Amino acid sequence: MENHNLDNAKRIKRYINPSETTNLLGITSDDIADISLSIVDEFVQEGLCPNCIDTDDDTEFQYQDIIREHLNELFNINSIKK
Repeated sequence: MENHNLDNAKRIKRYINPSETTNLLGITSDDIADISLSIVDEFVQEGLCPNCIDTDDDTEFQYQDIIREHLNELFNINSIKK
């Protein structure tokens, strides 16, 4: 499945961001972080992800990280790797 996701990102990226070296839409890594947080908040509201506020469970953060990494790749946004 991972290869399928990479193929989709590559295919879609040429329409959103035809340049491999610039982000033509002006989207920042902060924008991507906000978007990923909003998506995960909705997952929590829908019961698709556990609410991990005030717990040691980092499941929500793992969801956010995955979404953020895919969006950063799609929109050609450089971010600090862990």
